Amino acid sequence: MKINENEKTFGNITIKIKKKKDNQIEPNKVSELTSNESGVYTVEAKVNKIIQTRGPTIFKIEDNTGTSDIAGFISPGERAYPEIKESNSIRAKVTIKIIDDKKRMNIIEMSKIEDISMEIDNIMTKEPESQDISFTIKSPILDALKDNFISASALIKKSIYEGRQVQIRHHADMDGYAGAIAIEKAILPLIENRFGNRDKWFHYDRSPSVTPFYEYKDVLKDLAFAKKNIERFQRLEPLIILVDNGSTEEDLLSIRKAKLYNIPMIVVDHHFTEVKDEKSVVDPYIDVHINPYLKGGDKNLTAGMLAYELSKIINQTTDDLKILPALSGIGDRSKGPEFEQYLKNSKKDKEYLKKIAACVDYEASYLKFMQDSGLVYDLIHEDEKNISLVDLLYEDIQEKIKIQTKALLNYADEKTLKNNIIIALIDIAKSTQRGDFPAPGKSIGILNDCLNQKHGAKNIVSIGHGPDFITLRSNSSCEKLGFNVNLFVARLQKDIPYGMVSGGGHEVAGSIRFIENAKDEVLEKLTKYIEELH
Repeated sequence: MKINENEKTFGNITIKIKKKKDNQIEPNKVSELTSNESGVYTVEAKVNKIIQTRGPTIFKIEDNTGTSDIAGFISPGERAYPEIKESNSIRAKVTIKIIDDKKRMNIIEMSKIEDISMEIDNIMTKEPESQDISFTIKSPILDALKDNFISASALIKKSIYEGRQVQIRHHADMDGYAGAIAIEKAILPLIENRFGNRDKWFHYDRSPSVTPFYEYKDVLKDLAFAKKNIERFQRLEPLIILVDNGSTEEDLLSIRKAKLYNIPMIVVDHHFTEVKDEKSVVDPYIDVHINPYLKGGDKNLTAGMLAYELSKIINQTTDDLKILPALSGIGDRSKGPEFEQYLKNSKKDKEYLKKIAACVDYEASYLKFMQDSGLVYDLIHEDEKNISLVDLLYEDIQEKIKIQTKALLNYADEKTLKNNIIIALIDIAKSTQRGDFPAPGKSIGILNDCLNQKHGAKNIVSIGHGPDFITLRSNSSCEKLGFNVNLFVARLQKDIPYGMVSGGGHEVAGSIRFIENAKDEVLEKLTKYIEELH
């Protein structure tokens, strides 16, 4: 019996589906339905979704070349081909007519055939696993996370193949932007290859989050957008990729909400998360989790580094943006062998990278939750425009930081505790200009840097407080003593159950929220917590 092979290149994967040749007419590919003119076509495909309208019944079908909608009609509102269910494999004869420049694809006849879905699923998930996956640097934590990377890559490719929109939701800082852009540059060529240049933006979206966690208002926006697309265009639920957020208790409500709407989700994060049996609190509600803490690592392997490695697995032919993981490490003050390797691979001067990272944070502080439409990439992508932009912005950044530093040093109140840890308290809400750069969190980082220069190797904690929040920065020496914003928040929630306490972040950099009446109590307990460190 003769075997006919069809090949389709999908990124760095060549898909092969074998079909037996018999007396039947060789079926057309689904992609031919969307590209061909009027005529009659026969197609074999999998039914992904069935929508009953007031008129015809819409069958959303797919094969290894694309997706399409075909319509069956008996009478207005009556279900056509009731024997065909979602996930069935079908053979359909379809007539295509062009009416008023619109393509109408109507079913002449349709029947179930032997299931081909498993063959398709295996192609999309098995082939990436068979590759010899290697990372761009040496890291035992990356090696331990290899299966997570492979699963994420397979899910992303499968989602593109199924016609799902891919939505990247990332933290609006250097690390978050670096990670999101790395994944974006890897998947856009795959989406364009699948759906064409004109339609690729219909299948992709990227949005920043002001907070370093998946805020509830963000998931509401994402779900509202998804529901509109599902109802208006009969689309599948989107794949959401969270970058530089998604791993903590604060993310849990939003993630569980998305789960109720059957949203597939990938988390690429490096924020502290408590791990038991290599699982975190969010793992039951997401599809894939990539976080160094799952394998005994820490925050120094940043989200931008993780996303960069993921991008190379997704699409090895993507533009080589070696600067991205180095920038993400600069932005999040990463230390350790992984960062040093990325810095070396970038072939860029550390001071030059610091300038770019400062400019990205500057842009992000004004963009907030707005989409940047490539403005941030213009700062990263090295060309004449990039050099001019960085020079223009960096001069203004330095001037604003200089002015802000004077205010911080003037209003900060330093105190040495019994254990010789220096704390600096400042009403940061009254010491910064609302809506301007640098924001409270950035300002506390500036203050902490100044105090580290002033006091040398001493243990320092900088505390910026407002009416109902605290933002914290400390140094690595305090981390060695056990300072951890996340663990302190958990302690506060037990000690002040009426204070409506929430928050977190990295071990030595984070924020705490509470009701105004609890502020004095929170500050008192924070001072006591720091004083207990030895």
